Amino acid sequence: MKIMMLLTSKLSPKLNWTKTTTSILVIYSGFLFYSGIAKYLNLMDFAFGMTNFSLFSAELIFYIAYIIPAIEIILGIMLLINKTRKISTYGTTALLIAYSAYLTLFKHYAYSGWCSCGSVIKLELEQHLLFNMAITIPLLMVIIRKEKAPKN
Repeated sequence: MKIMMLLTSKLSPKLNWTKTTTSILVIYSGFLFYSGIAKYLNLMDFAFGMTNFSLFSAELIFYIAYIIPAIEIILGIMLLINKTRKISTYGTTALLIAYSAYLTLFKHYAYSGWCSCGSVIKLELEQHLLFNMAITIPLLMVIIRKEKAPKN
């Protein structure tokens, strides 16, 4: 966490944080829209991928397969609205962290390494986990920067 704070403070004089934050959140909004829609378009693959992992019952997988893409699309919309941007930034970060935890468990306990998450790019499971953790960093920087910003 200290590294993140140091990084944001070193970059502060050189960046327009309002434009940078907006740009980051618009990119994440697009990412969430794509991911949610891709999951709905390949719903059976998405649900079947979860059956490789005995953590979820078949009934729970049915609900998860519909709920996760809906959450992604809703968060994507909320990231574009100023009034909901803060809560959706926290929600998106929480979703990415939860997904990283899921990938970690999946890596160790799944029957196969096949993932059907609707990813933008096809990656091996280990690469997917590293990619997921790496894309969480800019969101954490946005949160840290917003928390440090003076309140009006």
